[in-house]
Amino acid sequence: MVNIRTTMFLVVVIIFLSLLEGANPATYATDVVNWPVPYLHQCNDTGAFDGRWACGPTSAVMALAYFRKLDGLDYGSDYGKYIYESYTCGDTTFDQSAPAPGNTTGQGAYGYICKDGLADKDRIVNYLKKHGVDAKRYMKSEISESALKGFLRKRSIAIAGTRGLLSTGPGHIIVIRGYTDDGSYRVNDPYGESPYSDPQNISACGNKNGDDVLYTW
Repeated sequence: MVNIRTTMFLVVVIIFLSLLEGANPATYATDVVNWPVPYLHQCNDTGAFDGRWACGPTSAVMALAYFRKLDGLDYGSDYGKYIYESYTCGDTTFDQSAPAPGNTTGQGAYGYICKDGLADKDRIVNYLKKHGVDAKRYMKSEISESALKGFLRKRSIAIAGTRGLLSTGPGHIIVIRGYTDDGSYRVNDPYGESPYSDPQNISACGNKNGDDVLYTW
């Protein structure tokens, strides 16, 4: 068993995989790899904070939870609070505020990553690095499915940008945690499983579970 407390890993940040969609995998598809990434929902696991814009920070916090980089910090294993509450890691206090839906603000991962309300991809990489995780950003043209699967087999995971929740929009961010032998990907989708219900309706946010769902490239 690899000790993920002490081993350095690569989180592959891929921007954008515009072809990831809900899959209808074969009944007998078998996992090749499927790493146990703790699941967080951007609306259900963020208390009173309105997390409709928080897919990027939520995905980043899931990655840190997988690598156990948060357990000894302010909120321990109450991972959802790191998405929107101020906390300190090493020499950095994540107390910046960023605009969120409903004229509110969020701190923590959200405040650092979403300075203008949208996730900044380079800030995702820097956020992970500030917690001791080796992360690298790839554009879609710079990485193939074969290379991605190679990273996944080495116990890495990927934070990936995908098509938006709507046909037009700023995009959506998920965590790829593994893949199956029929070509599908094991994903933690912080908004829930695609296809989504009305993503602009706050009452609809969180009515699906996106833990370990199957998507295709």
